[in-house]
Amino acid sequence: MDNSFAFEKRYEEFESQHAHLVAGLEGIADLKERRWYATVLLGRLILIYLLQRRGFIGDGDEWYLQNKLGQSQQRGAHQFYTQFLQVLFFQGFCLPTNERPAEVTRLLGQVPYLGSSLFWPHWLEEQYPDLKIGDRVFEGLLSWLSENPWHLSETPLPEQQPAAIDLRQLAQMFEQFWQAQQFNRFYLQPEVWAALWQRSLSGFIVQQVNQQLQTTFTTLADLRNGLNEPVCEYLVQGILPQLSVLDPACGTGSGLLVALQLLVEIYQPVVTYAQKTRSPQLKTWVKTWGLDLATSAYSLKKWLLSQCLYGIDRSELAVEIARLQLLLSLMASAPTVSAIEPLPHLDFNIAAGDALVGFVSVDEAGFDEIPPLSSGRRRRSPVALQGNLLQPLAAETYRMILAEKNISLEHYRDQTSLMAEVGSVPRYVQAEFLRDRIDELNQQAQAKLNQLLLNDFSQKHGIQYRFSQGKWQKRLLNQADMAVLNPIHWGFQFQQILSRQGGFAVILGHPPWGAIGPTAESFCQEYATLLAQEQISPPDFLKQKKPYLDNQAIATAWQQYESRFGYVNEYLRVSEQYRHQNVGKSFRKRLSQELLYLERCCDLLRPDGFCTLLLPAHMPHEADAQPVLKALLQQTQLDPIVIYRNDPAWFVGLKPTFQFCLLTFQKGGSTAQVTVIDQRG
Repeated sequence: MDNSFAFEKRYEEFESQHAHLVAGLEGIADLKERRWYATVLLGRLILIYLLQRRGFIGDGDEWYLQNKLGQSQQRGAHQFYTQFLQVLFFQGFCLPTNERPAEVTRLLGQVPYLGSSLFWPHWLEEQYPDLKIGDRVFEGLLSWLSENPWHLSETPLPEQQPAAIDLRQLAQMFEQFWQAQQFNRFYLQPEVWAALWQRSLSGFIVQQVNQQLQTTFTTLADLRNGLNEPVCEYLVQGILPQLSVLDPACGTGSGLLVALQLLVEIYQPVVTYAQKTRSPQLKTWVKTWGLDLATSAYSLKKWLLSQCLYGIDRSELAVEIARLQLLLSLMASAPTVSAIEPLPHLDFNIAAGDALVGFVSVDEAGFDEIPPLSSGRRRRSPVALQGNLLQPLAAETYRMILAEKNISLEHYRDQTSLMAEVGSVPRYVQAEFLRDRIDELNQQAQAKLNQLLLNDFSQKHGIQYRFSQGKWQKRLLNQADMAVLNPIHWGFQFQQILSRQGGFAVILGHPPWGAIGPTAESFCQEYATLLAQEQISPPDFLKQKKPYLDNQAIATAWQQYESRFGYVNEYLRVSEQYRHQNVGKSFRKRLSQELLYLERCCDLLRPDGFCTLLLPAHMPHEADAQPVLKALLQQTQLDPIVIYRNDPAWFVGLKPTFQFCLLTFQKGGSTAQVTVIDQRG
């Protein structure tokens, strides 16, 4: 069978199983939330199935879920979800073996302690505690899982062996599924991701080694062939601890998966060399990590996931899928079940939020400033100081929050496995306390930084919320308007990278394109329940939305949806953070997302760091891009911008005539002029 045909057939089955799960969910009326939870549940079940295929669950029972479903049905109908799966999720995978109640152990059998947020009670499960799913749904889903061959590796099987679903294909399924939810049907080929990451990581690592050691390596292959003690010592002590890699629009994690695998391939030869050398530094490194040839891939992946890989996306669901896939990749490398207890916590590195809205740096000094008195009474200056609306967050308070968060984070990442029992407090409880405390500090700071952002919008720039009720009206912005934007405050969330390292070492991504503003696609995604209630199919709405705006409910929803973009556009247009976005033009002009991402990535990049972005083909020539490109010429070494056609295909699902460009630069130095190379043929 043709591989592409086999993949499409399996993807259709994947979509069908998701649809059956959505239809079988009882207790969530909202269609969007029902689809969301179905995706979460499907991801959990795939992970558990892969665990049982590896023999890591139920004492090696490769039919664990099927057997447990049969046992549940013997006790009574339609109890599998509520009386088995929920216990497995919340008590089995979230509690060490010796902490589980005896009845839970009898019910579940041998189950590893994963300690992962993937199995913590989801906010949808907490909001809808009376969720029910009939057994028939799981019968079909488990049959689908068992009927398909699975190859639990990121390396495809040899061509002479029967085609199987490997983790790369599963990643493509999730990516295609997610794009379909956004009414897109295209995604970047895994081979393209691999080539781009290879180029970016190779450029950064090879240059760092050459500069430090006065070597003349040209490629990673040259470097691997020339490994010696000084090179290995610098790789593990000088580069790896500072190697922060970011995808600023990571989606379901396809790019990060490739980056993770490539980094493992880069460092595994170093592990092999370090195990044979007499270098005290390398021996200490191997001993500290507990590395050996059997566990090196797993140990490297675990460290890289905690310390090196970072991803941001606007969609919470996409981020949840990305975390799932990265943990699947990790578990595929685990030599034994004991190695995965517990899994790393990825919520600190792979986060949901708007990469464009929020502070790259935080002005601590401004927090304590008080506006002057005027005319015998206190009033705000026309350009208010940051502290005015931020009380009681003073600079002292902010620094304390930041310091405690950083200490807790370092302790959690580096010392969790080394914790000793403290009295009657088990190690896993200490780790959970640290995680909860970090989350609490993050939420505390997020709320107060959002207040600072509100001040930036309202007091500094005078931006108001515009809405239509027959005619356009205005009101003051409030904290809810900031919260709905879900801003990423880089200066707090990634303070250690930005302050200690000067920024991210390598940034690579395919950011969203097009103007910031309302689209029919995102409206259909957000208001799926309303469209279903009004019996309007998304394809019909996408084809021509104007007739449906005669519907009062749809018109009201569209006005509410559209109004959110006005104050965001105006802020991005006047904010000092985007000082190169067409200065002097109308505040109401929509801004291009790709240019905003380009400027933001430059600000997030460390000196000598590498950035690569896939952008629209017209970008180098459009007038709006010239201020940003001029800034890049002044502060980066900008490679020639190369324009391509999608032939051969970089993007699955797009026509060969589709055009795009690849922009790459290294921060530092300057470039004489923008050079464009046209490879469209």
